[in-house]
Amino acid sequence: MLTALAPPAGSPALPADAMKIDANKNGLVERGEAAGQYSERFAMFDYNRDEVLSGAEIARGSVSDVYPPTVTYIDRHTVTLGGKRVTMTYLGVAHADDSSVLHFPDERAVFSADILQVKRLPGGLAPTVGSWIDALSTINALDYEHALTGHALSGTKKDAMQSMQYLLDISKGVAAGIAAGRSLADIQKTLTLDAYKGFERWDTIREAHIAAVYATISGAR
Repeated sequence: MLTALAPPAGSPALPADAMKIDANKNGLVERGEAAGQYSERFAMFDYNRDEVLSGAEIARGSVSDVYPPTVTYIDRHTVTLGGKRVTMTYLGVAHADDSSVLHFPDERAVFSADILQVKRLPGGLAPTVGSWIDALSTINALDYEHALTGHALSGTKKDAMQSMQYLLDISKGVAAGIAAGRSLADIQKTLTLDAYKGFERWDTIREAHIAAVYATISGAR
């Protein structure tokens, strides 16, 4: 998390859109040159507050309103406040490399943005479907009943288990197709995963998921 909130090392060049507004061609975007998002969010990009934007600051993003944590953890951390407990557990690299699940043991509830979804397929399976299965396995190893999400519906542990089963089913189906020598297009056509037809995005993202899993299992990524 701390690494992600700091500019990247080295001196990366300005992106193409920023180069266009670098009038004096000094490799920086000064406040007087800034336009568009760089003008609107100048202070959010300006990490060192020197009134110019470097390639590193732009690569970092407009996140200067995000306060770096003063306490960090590697695997798990528990906070007790007002007699209530919440445990934060790291979820690995699924979706992003800084995700955690929040577990409220007294309320038997968990909250996870992005990774935990109810009746909704994730937008992508980066970096691998295995990382998503690992993350959901970590969540479902907790003692909870209420599954609270960052998007769309909330639900129960049963719903979360169903989401993980989707990932297991798509992995098994794609692996079987590859073993049988079938093409990606053929697998996308026949692996319909109808049990999840009522999930949001089933009709728009299923084939992309199959392609991602195919690439992982076949060694293309």
